[in-house]
Amino acid sequence: MLSALRSVGREKNLLLYHTDPAVEEVIADFGWDGALKEPDGDYLMAVDSSLRSTKLNLVVEPRIDVDVSIDQDGNATNVVSIAYANDYSAWSEGKDPHLVGLITGYGALPLYGDYLRLLVPEGSTLNGVTEEGTSVGAEDTWSENGKAILARFFMLPLDAKKELAFTYTVPSVADMSGNPYEYRLFVQKQPGTRATPLV
Repeated sequence: MLSALRSVGREKNLLLYHTDPAVEEVIADFGWDGALKEPDGDYLMAVDSSLRSTKLNLVVEPRIDVDVSIDQDGNATNVVSIAYANDYSAWSEGKDPHLVGLITGYGALPLYGDYLRLLVPEGSTLNGVTEEGTSVGAEDTWSENGKAILARFFMLPLDAKKELAFTYTVPSVADMSGNPYEYRLFVQKQPGTRATPLV
């Protein structure tokens, strides 16, 4: 049981909170507090929020691709592409109709609606957002808890695939003082979700 508890905590599928600061400090030491990390260097966290009355986020499979370019001043221009696949028909084949009904909301069109937010270092500048290669812009951008938030809502129909790409610049994130130069990127997993493949 203790081994299972450690695993779900390490995978961010268990988060704890306590009103006693001393207890909360112990929880944080275990990494079970859900806090946003403050690493040296670059940072990325992709957060998906399903906004329809379905549980299709259990079916939709995302994949993240990160392309980083560093200029001579240590600024990083990042292109974060996230591809989504709503493989509902393949997933539902042979499954219990009651389970399938729970996932789709009993009769609701199996359409996935997602409010995607990228959490990146504060001070980052958004250069553009594309959906399937077409420029669409961001739904909103703001700063919160020491992070810049880049957000976009999108819909993903039954058995469809879609890719969104965010291009943004993080200032002075690479250490250019040594040879070779040093760039670090910390990618934090959204708690309570499966680990998204990163390429």
